[in-house]
Amino acid sequence: MKSKFLINNYNFSLFSLNSVFLVSLFSILLSIFLSEITGKHFEFYILSYVFIVITFLFSFLYHFKKLLKINKYIFYILFYFVTITIPITLFLGNFITIIIFIKNWLLFIPICFFMIINFKNIDNLLPFLKTLVYGGLTASLYVCFEMVNKIFDFFPSFNLSIANYILNSKQKSFYEFANPEKFNVLNMIRPIGLDINLVSGGFLIGSVFLLILFSGFRFFKSKKVYILTIFISYFGLLLTTSRQNIFSVHLILFFVFLLVLLKKNYFKTENFKSIKFFILTCLSLSFPLFFFIYSSDIGTLLINFYSGNTGGSGTFSIIINDIMMFFDNIIEWFNSYPLNFFFGIGTYTPDYPGIYYDLPPPRELHFLFDILYTFGIVGFIIFWWLFVYALNKSWKMIVKFRNHNDNFGDLYMSIFFINVLFISSNIHYSPIGLSSSFIVALIPLFLVFSKKND
Repeated sequence: MKSKFLINNYNFSLFSLNSVFLVSLFSILLSIFLSEITGKHFEFYILSYVFIVITFLFSFLYHFKKLLKINKYIFYILFYFVTITIPITLFLGNFITIIIFIKNWLLFIPICFFMIINFKNIDNLLPFLKTLVYGGLTASLYVCFEMVNKIFDFFPSFNLSIANYILNSKQKSFYEFANPEKFNVLNMIRPIGLDINLVSGGFLIGSVFLLILFSGFRFFKSKKVYILTIFISYFGLLLTTSRQNIFSVHLILFFVFLLVLLKKNYFKTENFKSIKFFILTCLSLSFPLFFFIYSSDIGTLLINFYSGNTGGSGTFSIIINDIMMFFDNIIEWFNSYPLNFFFGIGTYTPDYPGIYYDLPPPRELHFLFDILYTFGIVGFIIFWWLFVYALNKSWKMIVKFRNHNDNFGDLYMSIFFINVLFISSNIHYSPIGLSSSFIVALIPLFLVFSKKND
């Protein structure tokens, strides 16, 4: 009777997780359709946030003590947020920014807790990973369809529905696409995808691409289908036009290519040849194209770097400028607000900035500075230690299991590089969105799995 209950409980948990993910994935598309049909502006994805919190809050409260023992690093972040960040926010800013910060940045935590409680091992998690992969492929196909439709206008009414939704949206990341003062050709053809912002959509598709590349044989029996899905997710990533995700994934591919050249036995024999074939094809085509498209930016970057001039206006030049000015900004911050330097300025938004505008503003490294300004040096270390530590543990699992074919070393490889992709987002905007939070939640989850295998 007990075993039957556990089976039913697992099936219900899996159904809940799959359902919430799929609702989150399609919420923006549903919002567009409902807005077009009814003539009223819907933001169904906001209800998805509420759905996630309600669905997972019970597991969090009911299993609080158990969760505290399982993953103390997440609790360090929560404890710091509750005892330090929230009081500072209430003193300097506005309560509403706390809710917005949790929605935009910490949603992966309750999702991860739900996974930890209901999936005891990686075998239990595999059905959800399959849903995640199919969801990412759907997002890739949708981005491809949206881009082609924008260029050739096969379905004008669909393009019009998206344009109307953008015009009526309060999302500033959307509105700039319809703002005549900021309008250009690239903005016109950039697809908004299935997530609520371009960067998180690119991160979702890029992560699924890495998951398929290293572990696709677990989800697709046919090798032809496996190869096809790699290319679908890859082209979907390119068409998101998210520069930080595209650039980071190609750097990851280059690193994997070096591992292949060194003939390190890190990859499953089932998909090693496919990985090698794809990476050779991808790198041979993409890097020449990349240097051709960004030749002027690269030239400006090199000139500025060697001349010491950081005043360039290109993206690369601005990133270099932010990096070179980072320590100067830190010193300026410490001199102006020494207490907030250590413990942060609390959460903030453009409407409720607190003392944010008194600090040196970043031009490109938004994700890096947002975490730093919100949490301070102490909280910054606590937050990123979770992901750096998870990176270290995943690599140890890869090395430990690389000579065995009956383990999950390939999935640890996938999570390792997804973590790298997440950390690399410090060069631009946060990749944490609605459906992409389910991806971020896998990083601390596999940290828990790795400890069980120690």
